Amino acid sequence: MALLLCCWATAWCQSIPPSTKAKAESVSPFEQYAGDWTSLFNGRPWLLLRLELHLDTLGGALVHARTVELNDNGELKSMGEEQAIETVINAEVNPDGLLLSVKDTETQKTGRYLMKLLPSDKDSADLKMVGMEVRPGLPKPKPWRVTKVSVPAREKAAAPQ
Repeated sequence: MALLLCCWATAWCQSIPPSTKAKAESVSPFEQYAGDWTSLFNGRPWLLLRLELHLDTLGGALVHARTVELNDNGELKSMGEEQAIETVINAEVNPDGLLLSVKDTETQKTGRYLMKLLPSDKDSADLKMVGMEVRPGLPKPKPWRVTKVSVPAREKAAAPQ
């Protein structure tokens, strides 16, 4: 009995192996995307993407000019003053990046965007419209460069009261 107790105490006192610690502290694949991202046009913000991590899901909203005009290269040329607000209804990480499905709060139209982090700077990404209709004769929009401007605090469970 003493030998059994001694073996148990020895095993109990040993530290957790590093591989087990990593599993216990697993990070959500969404964590690197969470935060506020913005894009500038002529030195002024024209797009804000707020991505919020809630346990194992990612939500948020995309706010941008409702109408944009592109030049022949598919780059922004000008935009209207009216803002569109699109709510993130689904987010999936895939090999190409973060695929966001959104729904316009006014028109109820849905759309999709692909957000791809830049390998050289994890606080910058390209945001590209995916599978959206482009009127005939208009250039295909190039991805918009977004920069992370804030990182959210990690969500913690509420303390017991």
